Parts: sequence; structure tokens; C-alpha cells
Amino acid sequence: MDCAKLNSLFSVCSDVNHARNVCPRFCGLCIVDGNWTAWSSWSKCDVTCENGQQSRTRSCTNPAPKNGGLDCVGDSTDVKVCKKELCPVHGGWSGWSQWGVCSVTCDMGLQRRSRNCSNPVPSLAGNYCFGDSLDNKLCMPAPCANGGWSNWSSWGICSATCGGGIRSQSRSCSNPHPSPYGKYCLGSNDRVESCGNMNCETKHCLSNPCVYGQCYEALQDYLCSCNHGYEGRYCNISTSRCQTDPCVHGTCVDMLNDYSCICHHGYEGRHCNFSNFYCRTHPCMHGTCISENSDYTCYCSAGYVGKNCDITNASDCYDILHRNISSKSGVYNIILWRTKQMKEVFCDMETDLGGWTVFQNRFDGSVNFTRKFLEYINGFGSITGEFWLGLKYIEEMSAQGSTELRIDLTAADNSHVYEVYPNFHLGTNPGYNLHVNKGAGTAGDRSGLSYHNGRPFLTYDHDTVHICALGSGGGWWYGYCADVNLNGKYFTPGTDHGIEGMFYRNFKNTESLKTSKIMFRRV
Repeated sequence: MDCAKLNSLFSVCSDVNHARNVCPRFCGLCIVDGNWTAWSSWSKCDVTCENGQQSRTRSCTNPAPKNGGLDCVGDSTDVKVCKKELCPVHGGWSGWSQWGVCSVTCDMGLQRRSRNCSNPVPSLAGNYCFGDSLDNKLCMPAPCANGGWSNWSSWGICSATCGGGIRSQSRSCSNPHPSPYGKYCLGSNDRVESCGNMNCETKHCLSNPCVYGQCYEALQDYLCSCNHGYEGRYCNISTSRCQTDPCVHGTCVDMLNDYSCICHHGYEGRHCNFSNFYCRTHPCMHGTCISENSDYTCYCSAGYVGKNCDITNASDCYDILHRNISSKSGVYNIILWRTKQMKEVFCDMETDLGGWTVFQNRFDGSVNFTRKFLEYINGFGSITGEFWLGLKYIEEMSAQGSTELRIDLTAADNSHVYEVYPNFHLGTNPGYNLHVNKGAGTAGDRSGLSYHNGRPFLTYDHDTVHICALGSGGGWWYGYCADVNLNGKYFTPGTDHGIEGMFYRNFKNTESLKTSKIMFRRV
């Protein structure tokens, strides 16, 4: 092909796309078409639970297009769906129920309403609802008794034997007496009428000497019959007990020989001088709050003690269940039976009829269990998350009576097993030796916890027998190393790190487990 002639006639070289197909060499073209690189590795899933996406990329640089070369055909990004385990569901409160019936039919009582942790119900290790499930408020359906007048007394002696006099009779608000929130009788408690010989000369009442009352002529004098609330020779002295404003934050109402205060919102007490501000934050967890002048008092529900009614009078979770204090799983404050120390514990009230005191819980590796001996004695972690209760507390509570121990385990494939060991207790410090009988359950005990029976509790800074605590990680009742170590390091579930991980040999050998929960209860 005569490229020179074609170029002179048709300017082929000025059209790159035409020139690359006809005369690339003549036109001095070095055209390179683009080509894709290999795909990159898939990225990590963009979620930690439920369904998400993974992606990978490639670039048009193998080689890159040059001198008018064609770009690569296709997408530079590729995505696919990745599936994780179901996400934890944290509990949420339902709406408050309607207020219940007032606890009394008259005067002052209490109304109660409730809610429950079912919106949604916590599952898959989700958090239980925080706050109170019960709420109380004061109610006053009606006064128990409004005041009623007694019968009028007989008329008294006339005040004058000559001229105009008066005589009186009285009654009292005692038929019945008004209850604390009942109304006082309306009207006057006494009345007068004129009497005597009206032929006598009368002149004393012409000047109206009775300021707040009725003037009556008497022999060489006059008498004042005072209006209700006044007294004195001239009916000019007030008898109102409300005159001194005794109701600091309220309205004063006069009563017979007394007064009553109707308090403004937010105040209470005889003189409306006690703010109920202190009860607005609901400090009484399991009781009713009553405000005082500078503090509050909690009247605790049955089974609870303490200033804020937050401590049970139980010594473990078994007591809480069998004394009918509560049948719900959650955090409770108890009083230890021997040292009388208050201790916060987590109670499992659902597994196998409940009453279990949990002393170890692991499910995500958020708490490091490679700890010193003193930390294992006193406990560590969060009681609502991963934690170890503390050897000294486990020893005291398990010594209260015949006790059984239960282990619940979950593997990477979500298979779940358990094992129950009778006659569980710990020896005292310094060894805290483990004592259990042969176990029974689905986990198996051929190479299980009973192998560690009689062994002391050892840590990397307190290994007096072997060197297993140094190599295994986490404190445990080591023998000649371990058939079980549920306080080992938390590795990715399903991977095998030998005795260094969290394992139960009779279940999945030394494969790292997903969850572990250890608890005990009296029998």
C-alpha cells in the first residue's frame, strides 16, 4: 500500500484511528492498547454482623493505553455479599402500662405502673434494659371524711337583765371530724340573738364600736358578737392562724383551732416547706421515695435494703430466687453471708430453673484474662460484659452449703454444650484449690474439669508448681498443664493455638472456643 500517496491525497496520518489500521509505521505511530491487571484480594467484610459486602479492584495498567490506544473494557471494581453471624439484639423498654388503681379509696395513697424489657427482648448476648420497671405516684381519690356540724348547744344566759342583751349557742365540726384531706365545715360555729327587757334605754351601739361584729345593748354597756375569725372587746383582733403565712409554698386554710396548707406543685409537708425535688430522679431503685427538707427517704420493697433500696438481703442468686425477691436475670447487690460485705453479682435465672451466680463470662475477647494473682483474687472486668468475679468471693459463696458448678460453652460453629459438677467449692487462700466431683452433661468429662480437682489456682506471677501458667496464659487450676483452660487467651474462634487459647479438650480438643460461662448455685 502506497502510504505516502494515501497521506498526500487523504491526510491519513492526521486521523489516528484511520492511520492505526492502514499506515501505522509510515505515520510514526506507537499505539498501545490498555490491558487489565490481575484482581486484588477481596477486602474485609464491611460489617461485623448480619450481611455486608466485600470488594476487589483492578487497573488498566498492564499496560496502560498510549498514543491513542484503546482503554480496557469492563469494570475496575467487583463486589460480592458476605455473611456474618446475627447481630446482638439489645433490650428495649415497652411503653408504660396504664396507671393502676389507687392503693386507697380515700385520702392519700399510691398508684403504680410498669413496663417490661420486651421491645425488643434482648438476645444473642444483647444488653438487658437499664432503669426501673416500676413507677409510683401519689393519688387522692377523695377525702375519707368531710367535716360535719354537731347539733347546736342550748342557748346561754342573757347578757342583760334590763335593756337589750344577747345570748349565744355553739356547735362544733365533729360530726364527723374532717379527715386530713377532708373539708372543714362551712359556716359559723356560734350564733347569737337578742334578749332582755327592751324598755331600758339603749344608746351604746350608735357609734358602731364592734369593728368586725354585731353590737348589742346591755345594761349600762354593750356587747360585741364577733364575726368568724375575730375576737376581742371590739371584734378587732383576728384569730386567723393563716395571718402569719405559715404555708411557705402553699395556700393556708383556716380550720377550727388549727389551719391546713394546700401545697404548690413540687412541695409537701405540714408547712409546704419540703421540696420533693430529691425524688424526681427516682433514687429508690426498689422502693418508694419520700422527700424531706434536705434529703429523701426510701421505703424499700420486700427483699431490698440500703439507702436507695438497691441491695438485696440475699447472700447469693439462689437466695434471690427462692426468697421470691426476683426471677429475672440481671445484676443484683447481695450481702455475703460470712464477711457481711456488699457485692455486685450477675444472676442467671433462666438456665435450668435459675438461681445461678455467674463468676466467669467470656464472649468477645474484650477483657484481657492474662492477669496477676491478686487481680484474680479480687476480680476484674465489667459485670454486664466479660468478667471474673474474684476467687475470694467464689470461695465464700460456695462454702455456704452444698454447691454445684456449671460450665456452658459455644464453639465457632455455634454448637453448644454444658457440664455440671457436684460438690463444688474452693479451698482458702493462698491456694484456692479446686474441689469438684465427676461431671455430667453434653461437654463430657473424660478430659474435662475433674482432671483439675484438688489443683491450686496459678498465674504467671504465682506459679509455684509448674510453668504452665507462663505458657498457657490466664489464671487456672493447673495440674500437669491442663485439659481445660477457660481463662486462656481469646483467639479467633475455631483456630487452634494449643493450650495457650480458651479450650475444653473433651469438646473440640484445643480449638479456640467462642463463649464460656461458669456459674454455681446451692442445692
